[in-house]
Order: sequence, then C-alpha cells, then structure tokens
Amino acid sequence: MTDDYAGDLLEALDTAINEHMAWTLDWFRAAVAGAGFNSSDLNDSPEPADSFSVWISRNSASPLLDQPAFHALVQLHSDARITGRDLARRLEAGQQVGAYELSAFADQLQQFHVAARRLEKAFGAAASELDTLTGLYNRTAMRRELDRERERSLRTGQPCTLVLADLDHFKAVNDRYGHAAGDRVLQMAAEMFSQNVRPFDHVFRYGGEEFLICLPNADTEQAKTVLERVRTALAATSVDIGEADPISVTASFGAAPTSDSLDLNQTIELADKALYLAKESGRNRVEISEI
Repeated sequence: MTDDYAGDLLEALDTAINEHMAWTLDWFRAAVAGAGFNSSDLNDSPEPADSFSVWISRNSASPLLDQPAFHALVQLHSDARITGRDLARRLEAGQQVGAYELSAFADQLQQFHVAARRLEKAFGAAASELDTLTGLYNRTAMRRELDRERERSLRTGQPCTLVLADLDHFKAVNDRYGHAAGDRVLQMAAEMFSQNVRPFDHVFRYGGEEFLICLPNADTEQAKTVLERVRTALAATSVDIGEADPISVTASFGAAPTSDSLDLNQTIELADKALYLAKESGRNRVEISEI
C-alpha cells in the first residue's frame, strides 16, 4: 500500500461519511416536508448506489478494512439504509409513521456516524504504523510489540527469538531491473514471510531490504525450523517484474534469543551478527547466535 493509496483511502472514507450525512438530511427533509424521496431511497438495487456502499465495494480488499469494527460499521450502514427504505415506502404510500419510529431511525443514523468517525480516526492511526510498500508494520509499531513480547517472555519463562532477514543481492535487482522491480520483490518477500511464519509470529519492515521477525514461544531450535520453512518458500517463489522471465530471490537470516541479561537493542545486535555470518557463509541460509 503506497502513501498515496493510504491517503486516498482515508480521504474517500471521509467523503463517503459526509455524503451519507447529506443523504440523511435529504431523507428527513423529504419525510417532513413531503418533497418526495429519490428512487434509490425506495427501491432495492443489486448494485451499491450510495457513496459509502460504493466505497466499501471498491476497497474491500484493503488490509485496513479487514477487522471486526469495520464489519460492524458495514452492518450499521446496511441496517440504516434498510430502515430508511422501508419508512420511505410507507410515507410515499401515505401510511402513518410514528414519531418514535423516526426517532429510532435517527438513532440508527447517529450510531453509524459516531462509529464511522471513530473508525476513521483508528484507520489514520493504523496507517501511520504500516509500511506503505509492503503492508507490514513499521519500526514504530515494532518497538512496542517487541517490548511486549520480551516482557511476556521474562514473566512466563517462555523463550522468544528475534530474527533479522536480509534479501540477498537486492542492490543488483535494483541496478539491473529498476526500483519498480525491487519494490515488487520486497512485496513478494513480505508476503512469503507472513504466510510461512506461525499465526502468532510478527513480521516487520526493518528498513531497506531488511525485515525483523519476532518468534514468541520459540527457542533457537524451534526458530530454525520456522526460518528454514520461510527461507525455502521464498527461494522457491518467482517474482514477475515485467521482464520476459520472472526472477527468484533468496534471503539470509540471523537469529538470537531474548534474555533478561540483554536489552532489545543488544539482542538485535546479536541477530545482526548472526545475519552477517549467514552472508559471509554463502547467503540463503539461517544462522543462530547463542547468548
């Protein structure tokens, strides 16, 4: 996700919310003044007609939207539109609609608006912690999660291993194929890392072509098993860079266990030393640094 995409996503959400509020005002003007409703307020439509529904349809694949709070917002929106349609039909048919029904409908709309603005604020905060190219969390979020996992490890006595991963010969990819190809390689690597670690592991964009992986509840032997799976999956995946032939890429990994005798910076330094050894030993390999 690029910076422009994240900004466009939030700007589009803001526009959709504002237009939804404008629809609300138009609906109540029609209901109170008897000016008549729009056809879209009265009919069922297989295609989304209002701006918020269109926005949902266009951005449904965004990782920012795949969360329970957003799904609840979509349901609030759907419920409000259905209520608005049913009440509008009754009013158009000359049927009586009680004040309590209009009040309940207004409460629905208010719930949607409050939830939408709250979620918009949360999206903005989340976007600031995402690496815009790979969709992984960046170093700002990384530090918070690493502090949490180290404290949990010390409290429970369960092991935790930190890993630095570096894409091999990445500069050569940029030099030969261009930075757009390099970006696609980084995106593919992020996807391979995320898909092949365990569900509760954390993958972060550390900077450049480096990634940091946090493996909770994993000693160095368990960590090596996970990392070998990641390494193998990455090496077996080709990247379409727009050239005649896709290219392959590998990565080197250096791992170190957390400890009560070392702070996070020291543990990352140990992982970096192991990564250097992996590079010096031929690349496309996993090295472990013991304390």
